[in-house]
Amino acid sequence: MTDDRIRVRPATQEDATVLAESRGGAIGYVTATVHRRAGDVLTRPRNFAAIEHIAVDPAAVRGGAGSALVEAVRVAAREVGCTSLVTDVWAVNKTALAFFEDGLGFAPMRHWLEQGL
Repeated sequence: MTDDRIRVRPATQEDATVLAESRGGAIGYVTATVHRRAGDVLTRPRNFAAIEHIAVDPAAVRGGAGSALVEAVRVAAREVGCTSLVTDVWAVNKTALAFFEDGLGFAPMRHWLEQGL
């Protein structure tokens, strides 16, 4: 964590919500889920954690809370045997893309495509 005023409550279960607090109040949270895939004839076995949602109070952005929340998920995921951490980001959300890719080192792994009907 980059800001000692931020306290992150650690995840304690495989489907977790982690809370970031500062000065006695919540300033952000992340929800994550562990996925265990046994593998089959078409896919390899893998255990991974998925960040489902993350939010930080706009007044606390760039204060280290987002990075601390992701790190808490990373640590918890390793502890339960995950080998990777994934998330999805809307293509139009340039701020989130920069946070995950440039700030935290996430790399694109697939593209979701949509066509209106």
